[in-house]
Amino acid sequence: MIYLIFKILAFILIALVAGVALGAAWFRGRASAAGLAAESLRGEFEALSLAHQELQQVREADLVESSRRRKETEALVAEQVRAREMAEQRSVDLEASLEREAAAVRELDGEVRELREAQQKTRNRLRELEGEDGDAARRVHAMRAERDALQEEVSRLRSILSDVQADAEMARARTEEAEAERLDLRVRLEGLSQDHDELRRRLRGMEENARQRGAAAVVPPVARTSIQPPLGARAFPDENNAILFEERPGRVDDLTQITGIGRKLEKLLNSLGIYQIEQLAGLSSEQVRWVDERLSFRGRIHRENWVGQAKALISQELPAATISRSTGAAGANAAV
Repeated sequence: MIYLIFKILAFILIALVAGVALGAAWFRGRASAAGLAAESLRGEFEALSLAHQELQQVREADLVESSRRRKETEALVAEQVRAREMAEQRSVDLEASLEREAAAVRELDGEVRELREAQQKTRNRLRELEGEDGDAARRVHAMRAERDALQEEVSRLRSILSDVQADAEMARARTEEAEAERLDLRVRLEGLSQDHDELRRRLRGMEENARQRGAAAVVPPVARTSIQPPLGARAFPDENNAILFEERPGRVDDLTQITGIGRKLEKLLNSLGIYQIEQLAGLSSEQVRWVDERLSFRGRIHRENWVGQAKALISQELPAATISRSTGAAGANAAV
């Protein structure tokens, strides 16, 4: 009986030892698995921290680059504005110079008229003295010498007048070039303004996305835009007179026959659809104002009387060959 009791106690003890050993092994396995899971979570946390730091660096670099591009664009716009102001000042200076030279030409014309009147008086005096005696003959000789001197002076003044007229033509050509350059600068400035607005809009969108997503998107390069001169169909304020051509017509007149129109101004008029003398002659006051505003002529059409000159050319009934640079079919596409 006692042996049986000891045997049962021994079995119970052995079972307890085995249970304790199995429990310890099970706890060690769970602890090892928990340690591995903790190491895995720590590695993932460190990787996420590095990725966050890299995204933060990319965002800061993009913001710095965007700020630099914006400053460069603003500097370029300021430079274009200064260039346009210089071109306008140059145009004003050239116009003032042209007016001074025109005044000098008028003064020289007055002096030439006075010299011609003096020469005529001298000739009349010579005719009166030709019938007198020897003393009168000597005086006639002196008067003839004076007449020759006056003729030389007149020749010299005519040469000066020719030089002044040539200088006036050069000044007029420089004025036309300055006006064309000012128009080109205005077009370029408008394109730069559009680029600047587009860049600002994209920068605001990039900053908004960066705040929402926690990272900055890469700013795509701003596509540059260009402003083309107004081609195609356009309507005059008054459609009862002159027309505009959508395309180059079969007959294209030489618009430089009009005083004040050079090759560059002729190209600008062509860009509006004006190719023929009849179109200029048919312009109404409203149409003249429309063309003046489109090309920023500041009243030049009225000052130089382009419409009157065109009507005078038409009234002379010149043949088409003398006023056209190219001929073709009579039909042309009429613009609105």
